[in-house]
Amino acid sequence: MNPIEAQIEELKNKDQKTAYQALKHLLAISETCAEVSYYFDKFVALLQDPQSYVRTRGLLLIAANARWVKEKTCAAALPFCLELIQDPKPITRRQCIQALPSLSAAHPSLKPSILAALAGAQIQDVPETMQRLIAKDIQKTMQAIQTQTAEENRNESL
Repeated sequence: MNPIEAQIEELKNKDQKTAYQALKHLLAISETCAEVSYYFDKFVALLQDPQSYVRTRGLLLIAANARWVKEKTCAAALPFCLELIQDPKPITRRQCIQALPSLSAAHPSLKPSILAALAGAQIQDVPETMQRLIAKDIQKTMQAIQTQTAEENRNESL
């Protein structure tokens, strides 16, 4: 097992500190090279984990590696990512929503699906204090994606 595979295995470690360190290490590598993206399918599989922390780690790694994978690969993972907008755990919902601009920046063709999922998000099933936070996250994310589109249009016209 190579070092990256070992770190990926640690993402499911019961010791949250160890799992978080593995996540930070993989995210740092993802910033500079495509090496972690070769395991993209493993991150997608993490989205189905019973533990919300593991689902969140999978999503964050998908977002960090979206720029390194083909649009088709990212598009296939998108429905699983968007399911987390309705995750039972409010914090997982928030992390998902906040990560979505990375996906749309890497693959602009995903924007309509992301914006539609955000527009249709239901937040009434979470505590009222979290509803306000999630609503703000949705608003900020939609604005960020729309800003990306405006910048793309501006760059095309230059």
